[in-house]
Parts: sequence; structure tokens; C-alpha cells
Amino acid sequence: MLICRSAMLSCPPVTTNASNNRRWSRSARSNRRNAYRLKWIEEYLPPDDHDAHVAVRDRLPWQTLATGEHWYTAYPFQWAIRHRVADILQPDINWIGG
Repeated sequence: MLICRSAMLSCPPVTTNASNNRRWSRSARSNRRNAYRLKWIEEYLPPDDHDAHVAVRDRLPWQTLATGEHWYTAYPFQWAIRHRVADILQPDINWIGG
């Protein structure tokens, strides 16, 4: 972390994205965007935790969120669209039988 913070202070602002395969705690997720100037965050929650997807969207309305790589049917995508919890849907065609 110290290296990241030092680099942020010495370098001009850049836009980045983050894919963490659901390893951040709920409290840490909301702090990442401002600290690291993230353009988007992907796969930030367990795929079946729908309540958490809604909570993250409510807490980070400005953040671009991407998910769907670990959803196996069309139903989670329909749910995500209906509840507006993601800006970018990323179906993995090999996993959902496309």
C-alpha cells in the first residue's frame, strides 16, 4: 500500500480499473474509488449475494460497476438489469452455454 500511495503522490492522475474476484470487504469497497481513481470495478462480490449488489450500488451511485462473469444463467442478468446494480454486464459465454 505504501508503494501505491507514494506513486499516487508523485505521478499525474490516471484512470484505472479493478478486478478483485470478490476479495474486498464491504467497507473497503466504498473507499477504493476515491483512493485509486477507479474507472470501474468488476467482480467485486460473491455472484449470488444480490442484497450486497444493491447495497454497493446505493452506496456508490457514481461508480461504474461490472459483473456477470460468474453467473450461469440468464436470470441473474435479468435481475441485475431490472435492479440497475451494474453498468457493464460481462457474461462468460463458456459458462452460460452461449
